[in-house]
Amino acid sequence: MLRTQLLAIEPDGSITLCEVKLRRNPEIRRQVIGQVLAYAAGLTAMTYEEVDREVSARSEHDSLPKTVLGSDADPGDLASFVASVTARLRRGRFRLVLAVDELTDELRATIDFLATHTDAEMELVAIEVAYARTGDVEVLVPRVFGAASAPKRSTKPAAAS
Repeated sequence: MLRTQLLAIEPDGSITLCEVKLRRNPEIRRQVIGQVLAYAAGLTAMTYEEVDREVSARSEHDSLPKTVLGSDADPGDLASFVASVTARLRRGRFRLVLAVDELTDELRATIDFLATHTDAEMELVAIEVAYARTGDVEVLVPRVFGAASAPKRSTKPAAAS
């Protein structure tokens, strides 16, 4: 069973899990990191067919590929999509996003630490979303933390010391 607030699957098969918290929620501290990691672990334990069933039950389409790619998608694109999602589920290759109205210093430091100590298999970012309203104009102002602080990783093996 999918246990995340938002699951996004892109046409290339990329998978994003998103957890949303308000600053006043006490879980915005350390628990939110554990929560999104537990959701990722749960998703990794699911098969493609289980994810397909869950998404299809919530969609107007009869399958995950048709939900993401459309009913008129090319059969080759459908097959590539299924293969990509299956591989990402098996490897736990996800983008984990924490969306908050205000990022605490502790959560920001934790996100930055994890961003610099994880690899391309798992990306963890936080999005702080500020809200402003002037008359009839409403604006959401996002700030992203984690992705920019992650160092670029070399594909060469590290030298032995």
